[in-house]
Amino acid sequence: MLTQFQIKKLTKIFNCYDFDNSGFLEKYDFTRRSERRYEIAGWDPNSAQAKELESLNMQHWEAFSHYADSNSDGKITLKEWLAVFDSQISGKPVAFDSFPLHLQHFFEAILKSLDADGSGDYSYFEYAQLLKNFGTYDDATVKSLFDKMDINGDGEFSLDEMKHAFAEFYMSDDLNAPGNLVFGPLE
Repeated sequence: MLTQFQIKKLTKIFNCYDFDNSGFLEKYDFTRRSERRYEIAGWDPNSAQAKELESLNMQHWEAFSHYADSNSDGKITLKEWLAVFDSQISGKPVAFDSFPLHLQHFFEAILKSLDADGSGDYSYFEYAQLLKNFGTYDDATVKSLFDKMDINGDGEFSLDEMKHAFAEFYMSDDLNAPGNLVFGPLE
């Protein structure tokens, strides 16, 4: 069973994905999330990067709606969203490979799209791109979150560190886990 803290975090992400604030998720929200990502990155909408991200977001929508849209109305309510996460991550170890494959692939695609320089690591700038996709945060907030998540103080996150942050966000009930901040402040 999801904890209250997990419900709080999952509700935050649900609200971030609910692009039009309709109170439910539908294909449109996933399309707009892709468009916002490539607008922020400055990609041409017809570029290979933009098309790949759009395709991956649509695959994620199809996979997620398959599991979550319990009444097949083309909409995912918060209740359905929480129920699918409850069935897929509750009680699992806080590790990236504990996610179902469809979520692993989706998160890997997000991380690939953020790695602007192809280094395999994520700089402050690349992390800021992620946050801008999920909300509007000033530079001071982004810097503070980045510093709190940069446990080893090397000024960047490795792919493994980012995967672990995603796992902490979705699976951990530890109030102090740095990964809780991966998508911005919880308040």
